[in-house]
Amino acid sequence: MQHSTHSTSANAAPQFFSQAHHVIFDRSQVNQVAGNVNQNYFSQLSSSKELGLQRLYEAVSGLGALHDSQARFPPPKCQEGTRELILRELSDWIEADSSERLTSFHNRTGTPTIDPPINSTVPTLPMTELTPTHTSCDVRKPSEVKVHWLYGPAGTGKSAIAQTLCERYDRFGEKKHLAASFFFSRGDSKRNNPTYLFLSIAYSLATTCRDSALRAAIDKAVQEQPGIFEASLEVQYRQLIVEPLQSLSRLRRLRLPTLIVIDGLDECIVAEFQMLVLKIITGISNSNPFTPIQKISLRFLMASRPEPAIRDFVNQARFLEISNRTVLDDNHATYMDIKLYLHDGFSRIHAAWSDVSSFPSPWPPAGVLDELLQRASGQFIYADTVLKYVGEQNSYPPERLDNILGLPVSDATAFADLDTLYC
Repeated sequence: MQHSTHSTSANAAPQFFSQAHHVIFDRSQVNQVAGNVNQNYFSQLSSSKELGLQRLYEAVSGLGALHDSQARFPPPKCQEGTRELILRELSDWIEADSSERLTSFHNRTGTPTIDPPINSTVPTLPMTELTPTHTSCDVRKPSEVKVHWLYGPAGTGKSAIAQTLCERYDRFGEKKHLAASFFFSRGDSKRNNPTYLFLSIAYSLATTCRDSALRAAIDKAVQEQPGIFEASLEVQYRQLIVEPLQSLSRLRRLRLPTLIVIDGLDECIVAEFQMLVLKIITGISNSNPFTPIQKISLRFLMASRPEPAIRDFVNQARFLEISNRTVLDDNHATYMDIKLYLHDGFSRIHAAWSDVSSFPSPWPPAGVLDELLQRASGQFIYADTVLKYVGEQNSYPPERLDNILGLPVSDATAFADLDTLYC
């Protein structure tokens, strides 16, 4: 607390709260006027009020990178009944780690448990192809798979899957696996580079994991390193994330949520930034002594397009040893999911229309869904754009749908065709 006294005389005002104990002022200003004395008191957050976390909050507030940020509302999500196979695969990986950590704890404390899987050599995989590393014969423990890479071209639903998993596992109790999330965005100057990535993750770890020791460790790290906000990304990651986690007892670490979701790494506009993030997180580097990912309890779900820089990195042997991958392509399951998405979307538009008697019957006409599926070419974003255009307020849905069907089918992207509707 800072104070200034303009007079010290017999008429001076008495001290504030002279008999009080354990008083903490949080950003408060107190004025007292007595006789000829005017005392001004102004307090900043003291160390007992987490000055470090306050600084961290000020650095990342308004960033809009979290899965539940207002800036991303409404976020893309998987419609009920779609993407079930992929969500199940990723959920199995997420939940299996928690089960394994519980088994490890029981084994340490003498509680009878089933023997864990026997570890063996990771199967050798081709280095030049983007083939999934997860197979039925993959006998690695879940904790050994530290990164799951979800990849596919634009519009295939990567962000929707990432968002759905964030919401599913951001619940306290058995389902609380999410520790932090970060959604990159090419069009946002604060989210098209990794400047705030590790600051944001550190703040989420401190505030959402509900572990007082971890919270205190991160707060202390910021207070002891005033220049941490200007430090390199590697230093921020090590001092704000790795070292606070390593300072915890093993039992505390076992109880923590461990999932970090990073979506849209390809939306870092500089390829070198994409590579740097991957190097820091995994510890895989030929030149810098980054912290090996095996030394921390965190696991990362990373979603991106298979950009050249990212593709080159994830095809390294050392990355393959610690990772799995899932591709989003235009296979049969994807087509069926998009068809369900379109069907339910048109049903909602039809149900919301005040005078459905003016609609042709059936609507949409037979064969329309299949035609739209062909135009979508496996891209959920095409189907989503169609539904938004057809269901736009103050428009007539059948006419809007006819406009789309009247567009020529070209070799160009489907988005270019839809763009003409808004010109």
